[in-house]
Amino acid sequence: MTRVARRRRRAQERRGWIYITVAALGFLAIGAAAITFSVRERKTDKVSGCPTDHYDSVTAVLVDVTDPLDPTQSAALRNAMLKIRDATPKFGRLEIYALGPVQVRTLTPIFAACSPGSGEDVDSSLYGNPELADRIWKQRFGDKVAEVVNRLGELAPQANSPILEGVKSVSVTAFGNPLARNAKTKKFILISDLIQNSAQLSMYHGVPDFDAFRHSPYFQETRPALRGADVELVPIEREAASKVQDTRWRDFWISYFQSLNDSVERWVRVEAY
Repeated sequence: MTRVARRRRRAQERRGWIYITVAALGFLAIGAAAITFSVRERKTDKVSGCPTDHYDSVTAVLVDVTDPLDPTQSAALRNAMLKIRDATPKFGRLEIYALGPVQVRTLTPIFAACSPGSGEDVDSSLYGNPELADRIWKQRFGDKVAEVVNRLGELAPQANSPILEGVKSVSVTAFGNPLARNAKTKKFILISDLIQNSAQLSMYHGVPDFDAFRHSPYFQETRPALRGADVELVPIEREAASKVQDTRWRDFWISYFQSLNDSVERWVRVEAY
């Protein structure tokens, strides 16, 4: 073998070792990333997809369709619910309730699960697959919420609208849950015409002065514990109820939730949500 050939062979061997070293470092980096991901991965409930230690956030939505909606309101309700769904962060819990009687039992959610996170939540393509994450989000969360939202429009109207009782019921179920108590963020969204109509109080007969109502036994009876949740009030305005849904009505509900030491973050018509 000539001197030139020997030098060429040694150079090839050096390049080979360099390639092997680079490949080994690459495998080590991938392994380290996989280990990091495994350590960071949280244990979740198989049914709800929620962390078993605590919820990162809780969003409870109470929807009042005890009176029928017109087509525009139905479309606006669907749009609002899908926006709420899409805003639910990874490991955040979303609970959806339909208003109904609470004399016999508390309201139970027609949907309750946590978002598994979408492709936007994948930290790195090195150990995650954004497209796969999007498919999982759609199958386990997105499509299921959409199905529930469609069912809301199929619920039968009811004679009464016990909104105050419904709020209290949701406060117990959603925010009284031990897994929810240490959530970083809590939100309560009420989508309703906000016209209380029960045996104890019917706003069709007049919206009471809040200060007087606050000192009534009925206020104490229905007082919820939202545990510091931010409140969004999303009124469904009805032309037939324009005499009820006035400034006094609006002030009543804002004062009501503020009296509970909860912040009213938004008051926005369902069509504008």
